[in-house]
Amino acid sequence: MGNTPSTVGVGDFEFLSQNFEFIRKFNDTRFGDVKLLRERASGAKILQKDYVTNSAKVFEATLNEVKKRASVNHPNIIRVIGYTSKHETAFCAEYYKVSVFCESYEYDLESDIIARRQKDVNF
Repeated sequence: MGNTPSTVGVGDFEFLSQNFEFIRKFNDTRFGDVKLLRERASGAKILQKDYVTNSAKVFEATLNEVKKRASVNHPNIIRVIGYTSKHETAFCAEYYKVSVFCESYEYDLESDIIARRQKDVNF
């Protein structure tokens, strides 16, 4: 987690669909509904969290929050790899979408505590 600096920027949905494959969608206890993606070339896994709204004000606030969060680089914090944003009008309605891509984790403190309890090993 957080072992390399974030590479933040507005991405291209076509680039993502060509280089990443969808594995599954699930409800993460920390992030809510996320998609797990795997890079076709390296096999690296990332998480995609989508924020959808029909308010330009909420969209701008979300985008600013994502930019702030992406600028944080710390070895103990999950890093934001990048984000994409788009605005579409369909059937006389507007909607805004921000997709945040961050590194995936398969092991965390909770799973460490559970594993240690099962083996009766203290910290």
